[in-house]
Amino acid sequence: MATLKAVVLEHQQREDKTWNVKIRVTHNRKTAHMKTSIYVVKQQMTKNFEIKDPYIVDELAYGTTKKPRKFGKHSLPNNF
Repeated sequence: MATLKAVVLEHQQREDKTWNVKIRVTHNRKTAHMKTSIYVVKQQMTKNFEIKDPYIVDELAYGTTKKPRKFGKHSLPNNF
């Protein structure tokens, strides 16, 4: 069974001081990251780069559990 988690990768800060929220998919100990259209600023994260803004958390939870969502042109690798 695959698990999903919203993550922000610290080393991927953009020039405008924002970070892209990615969905980490783990299945059979293999991971893949899918881009989303959501960007966060430092104030929306904890010191450990975990998302603390309730609006962002709700948007991600709704998008991953209530309706199917395509994350841009990316899909899971064939080995999943």
